[in-house]
Amino acid sequence: MSEQTADRNSQQEGETQSLAELFHLVKTLIPEGQRPETAERDWTVSKALNMMRQKYYSQLPVVSGDAVLGVFSYRSLAVRLLEIGELGEDFADLPVEEFMEDFVYVQPSENWETILPHLDRDDGVLIGHRDGLEGILTATDVLNYLHDIARPFVALAEIELSLRRLIRACVDDQALQVCIRNSLSDKYGEEALPTSLEDMTLNDYAQIICHGLNWAHFGLAFGSTEFQRKDAQHRLSEVRDLRNVVFHFRRRLTEAEEGAIARHRQWIELKSRAFEGQRRKLPTQPGAKTITVRAGKWDETSFFAELEKKRGPQGVEAAKRILEWAREKGMRITWGTGKLYGSLKVVAMHRGKEHRLFFVGTDGTLATWLSAYKPPFDSEAMKLELVRKLNGVGGVSLSNVATGYLSISPDMLENQAALQQILDIFEWVIEEIRKP
Repeated sequence: MSEQTADRNSQQEGETQSLAELFHLVKTLIPEGQRPETAERDWTVSKALNMMRQKYYSQLPVVSGDAVLGVFSYRSLAVRLLEIGELGEDFADLPVEEFMEDFVYVQPSENWETILPHLDRDDGVLIGHRDGLEGILTATDVLNYLHDIARPFVALAEIELSLRRLIRACVDDQALQVCIRNSLSDKYGEEALPTSLEDMTLNDYAQIICHGLNWAHFGLAFGSTEFQRKDAQHRLSEVRDLRNVVFHFRRRLTEAEEGAIARHRQWIELKSRAFEGQRRKLPTQPGAKTITVRAGKWDETSFFAELEKKRGPQGVEAAKRILEWAREKGMRITWGTGKLYGSLKVVAMHRGKEHRLFFVGTDGTLATWLSAYKPPFDSEAMKLELVRKLNGVGGVSLSNVATGYLSISPDMLENQAALQQILDIFEWVIEEIRKP
């Protein structure tokens, strides 16, 4: 055989071996660096038991020279003692060869699933053959191996499902659609926007939660500060990147990366537990704050109480100014029906028709649906004129015009000058609606 042919055969053999290693064979389950301990046939039961206790073994192969005679285990000892009955001497001084049982031999190249019945029956198998023991494999070894493989998948699944449930718990269907448009319109476009959480990715969940206009909805679960929003954004971005590595089988995670997943899982678990604790109204000490989950409509008192928790006195002052303005203009005021998210809705009545101008949420955001406007604002020209006027207010930048949904941040409403400009614009809207 030529040297070139030998190199080629060696390369092909290496490629075949590499492919085989993709499958979970018996040899892949053997703990790294394992050197099987054995007991000589004339060892006493006492000596074998002492070694097993010291090294946390459940069994020991019994050998004579290089030949394996059987396996000594706690079970084999108990079974044999029952068979013998009464002994005339202390069994601890008897040789272990009197208390052996047989284990099945398997080869390193076998599929790991073939050993499961033997592990179930004997709690272990011997690897190799009677004259050449290569290792011993127990049920615990297999569990540890499978746990190492499955751990990142399980942790990432727990994180993703927890995020989905927290989103559902924090916003009702109406508020969720608003959050989706705020955060995902640029990614998907209006026509392709997903409406169900089951149709979204983990990254979509992160964008919904951490978007500036949505953050107040999720304060009960994740906190209300800007630091907490950025921390959540950083954590969920890292989870997303690691999920892509794991679920697309790009490479094995490093120890540091596995540690990161574990930390983020613990973080989301703590957030979930704290959220559930508040929802169950179980304060840890007298006077502790609890969350009231409303089953029916909001009213003025409950709306402003919730708004103050989320935006403080500045948010309440801005919303009360809007309410006062609406009443001065003869607007109809209604209150939302969401379980966790309340709203103050401002409606203009004209010739028996309702013109829904905008609503203010308990997160302090002012929003409106252009698609719900009636004449004369059903025309594209009038809608664009309204958007142009609102964008003329310093600090307002409405970029999702194509979706028909506009929202103005609480910070703008809490600026008295900007709020007055916004109210003046909606006064123009009312005048246009009431024109003959």
